[in-house]
Amino acid sequence: MEYLVRIRGRPSQFALNQLLEGVTLEDGQARFDNIVQDETDGSHTTFRVVLHEGRNREVRRIWSAIGFEVSRLMRIRYGPIELPRDLRPGGWCLADEEVAGKLARAVHLPEE
Repeated sequence: MEYLVRIRGRPSQFALNQLLEGVTLEDGQARFDNIVQDETDGSHTTFRVVLHEGRNREVRRIWSAIGFEVSRLMRIRYGPIELPRDLRPGGWCLADEEVAGKLARAVHLPEE
């Protein structure tokens, strides 16, 4: 899963490395598979982060473990499927043949 995350502040490279190496949460170790800085706007910084698994509020808890507060969080990709930018929270859309094929390949199903 990939998320677009806006946090308050600007983490150092050391802090970002901690997020990639792993932090200890109350339910075990957690880390991001990838972090890419997207933009900086005043007192906020936006990142694209990738998680291998998604436990309850994990993105927020990982950032909090190193002292940063998430001010905005948006899921932008499930596995190989990038979500439409105009898809509102709780919304849905029908998958076309290309998306269905990507999903089938991701879970090793034969395509129709």
